[in-house]
Amino acid sequence: MGELPDFLKKRNWLIIISCVLIVLIFIWAKIVFDLPKTEMSSAYCYHNPLVILLSACLFLLFKEIHFKSIVINKIAKVILICFIIHSSVMASVDIGIAEACEKGFGFLMLHYCVFTVIMFIISAVALFIYDFCTKRLFDKLNRFEIPYQIEQ
Repeated sequence: MGELPDFLKKRNWLIIISCVLIVLIFIWAKIVFDLPKTEMSSAYCYHNPLVILLSACLFLLFKEIHFKSIVINKIAKVILICFIIHSSVMASVDIGIAEACEKGFGFLMLHYCVFTVIMFIISAVALFIYDFCTKRLFDKLNRFEIPYQIEQ
């Protein structure tokens, strides 16, 4: 029994399914945009079934990749924190997107870049505090010989 043809491999199917889902999300956005009194954001919301399926496909695509670099792993942790807190920050603080849109595309891109850097710095500080607190906690657990397991 030989090896499967390339087009039948799991990774290729995940890429094809991801591309189809992206197209379907854009079609959903276009349809919703043309309807009166509806929000286009429903196409991109985290509770949209297509977005959930796309997330699962992307997770399966990237779960087999293992990076040995400490820098890449730290950046990945900071970006995860950015992803988790960005909507809360945007909802609670007026970051001036409407004003930036009125000043043109270049200013809007500059605005997004500055916001991204600020979010990255906030997330890095949050990660530093998290690492500091959990290291102290795990050091205390080690002194009392309480069994726990951490996967690194």
